[in-house]
Amino acid sequence: MILVAGFKHSQFQMLISPSSAAIPRMRAELGVRAVGLVLMDHDVEQYLPDLQALEQEGLVSTGSVLLVNNTHAQGARDFLRYIHSNPRYSVHSQRHGMLEVQCQQGSIDGTR
Repeated sequence: MILVAGFKHSQFQMLISPSSAAIPRMRAELGVRAVGLVLMDHDVEQYLPDLQALEQEGLVSTGSVLLVNNTHAQGARDFLRYIHSNPRYSVHSQRHGMLEVQCQQGSIDGTR
């Protein structure tokens, strides 16, 4: 499906592992400095811990976009509260349980 959309092999890399294992490896092992697009369509209760892990690794920066599915599910409440209360994030659209969020200010690094 990704190749049909016009992406080349060098433009993406699929990590087949739990996000808790993949996120800490992205910078050191793959050389990722920041993510441009994050698609969240997994266990909604993992959305907030995964976003916070991306922040802690310094992978979310100005212009990073989060596409988050199933935000109408009860388990997404903490994630939504976090996004709406954090001035670094701006919600651009929300339709049918899909939320588009953009990071507005610099690199977000929870360790600094």
